[in-house]
Amino acid sequence: MYIRTSEGLGQTHLPSTYGTPCWQDKIPIDVINDAVSEGNGKGLTEFHFRESKLRTKHKAWIKNHFVPAIVKSWQTTSPIRTIILVGYSDEIGGQLFNYNLGLERAKAVRKEIVDRIKKENPDLLGKIKFELFSKGECWPMITSGNRERENRWVWVAATNQMLSQAQSPAPSRSP
Repeated sequence: MYIRTSEGLGQTHLPSTYGTPCWQDKIPIDVINDAVSEGNGKGLTEFHFRESKLRTKHKAWIKNHFVPAIVKSWQTTSPIRTIILVGYSDEIGGQLFNYNLGLERAKAVRKEIVDRIKKENPDLLGKIKFELFSKGECWPMITSGNRERENRWVWVAATNQMLSQAQSPAPSRSP
């Protein structure tokens, strides 16, 4: 199984929703465009405060909808080849903490997807690439500066494209 995480591969201070620098991953535009154009994205929302553990509703969606769609896609001429996971946090806490929390949430979702694929069709794991990113606190759905549960989520998308990404080395981890 090929898994590339963004850790160490491009984190930087980029403009946030507020226009100020914020610790987050640079996500290549083709990642977003491919997934959005195929209509294969969903937000797994309302993670618990400062936790990356999946909720029952997240696991149910992965088990009952997402993984079956991936498995079924391999019976077509356009199978899912890449799963994109982007983790987010609320605005409470430091930027680096929230960046890491967003990444941990994306990793938790990846683990659940991998575990479910192993049960459904383990041969697919070597054919699917995972792209993990974190936006931390940088792009909140609700800009209040509070513990907004809507800001604690992971965007999950799938595409039939194999994405090639040239990432630059990460800058120093001191935000």
